[in-house]
Amino acid sequence: MDGGELGEILLPKGERFNEERELVDVFIYRDSEDLPIATQKSPKTSPGNFGVLRVLASNNTGAFLDWGLSKDLLLPYSEQRSSPKIGQLVVVYVYLDPKSRATCSLPTNFPASFQPIPQTILMALKSI
Repeated sequence: MDGGELGEILLPKGERFNEERELVDVFIYRDSEDLPIATQKSPKTSPGNFGVLRVLASNNTGAFLDWGLSKDLLLPYSEQRSSPKIGQLVVVYVYLDPKSRATCSLPTNFPASFQPIPQTILMALKSI
């Protein structure tokens, strides 16, 4: 699909709900090779927002969280206070890293550019 200034963006068959050649709303994220991928699925949260997500796996890179897309969301080891357990729900803030990849941080480890929005924090905590 035509991604404008991003160039051509892959919209895999398993990620589309409409017929080809229709105008569709998509969410764009980067795959493991840093290529832009489009999906018509909506993530459970998106960059600039908080979310409550379940831990699916963990390794020496970090924890991988279910955010509703085929590629799990990374909670880097450097952004963790302690290692979350598989199956645990965690409150995270999602942001774009310097390579424009979606990643997240625990509430006490926000990136320097973060401006807190107290009501959003409360809403995220209420949904636990």
